[in-house]
Amino acid sequence: LLGIITKVTFKLMKNYYITGNQVVAPITPLSHDFNVGCPIDLLGDGDKEQKIPSIYEFFTNCKEYDADYSRMFWWPQDGVNRLTIWKAKPIPTQSADGIPLPIKSYNEFPVFAGSEIPAQLVASLVMIALNLFSSENKFYKKIAAYLINLFNPIGIQEFQDKWYIVGTFATEIYTTKKSHFWLSQSYNTDSVRIDIQYFQKNLIGTSRKFFQPYWDAFYPHNFRCHWGKHIPEGYGKRVRSLYEKYDDWMKVREEMDPKQ
Repeated sequence: LLGIITKVTFKLMKNYYITGNQVVAPITPLSHDFNVGCPIDLLGDGDKEQKIPSIYEFFTNCKEYDADYSRMFWWPQDGVNRLTIWKAKPIPTQSADGIPLPIKSYNEFPVFAGSEIPAQLVASLVMIALNLFSSENKFYKKIAAYLINLFNPIGIQEFQDKWYIVGTFATEIYTTKKSHFWLSQSYNTDSVRIDIQYFQKNLIGTSRKFFQPYWDAFYPHNFRCHWGKHIPEGYGKRVRSLYEKYDDWMKVREEMDPKQ
């Protein structure tokens, strides 16, 4: 599809750190105190009286909330219903006097004996166990909810770190600025990306069965799939209508790489 890349030009920018925090809070009620409720209205229009933004307002006015970089992780399961809010803003790597700023690392997993590896190993088992939510057994669902809450406790983690060390989540809600790349999911439009996780060692069901309800729900909204991930059956027939420059791209491909 992409032909052969023979030349790449990079535009470099000055190095920087990011500073911010990650908050885990219950979805309801709404509150600036994450121990009580959620500082963002995930499913509503916000609360003007408490000055709590909706998810749309938060992403649209990100600088107002020190969230130049932001993403959310929603756990909608019964017995959990929590939101992980990760946000950060760029800062210089040095003070005005030229002194390097201190690093306070972001930890995606708890540290035991100076390492995140033990928690990662346990988390791998937990992720498999979370498939118990697909079971009809209420006891299994309670076990899964307990494990999620154990590894995703209500609280806050503050960090000041190098931008490339922070890492990523498996499932995210985040925004992307419009792109000029013809086949980008964000071509010519700002967009919201929703990465819904599926654990490959799922104990129940298949990936297609898992994703199908989401594909059905988003179908009327002309969503664009990630090129390298699961796609719904028949998606290829919709690509031309989803990407207005698709035919132009195919012409360029034919010209530059006619032997494909």
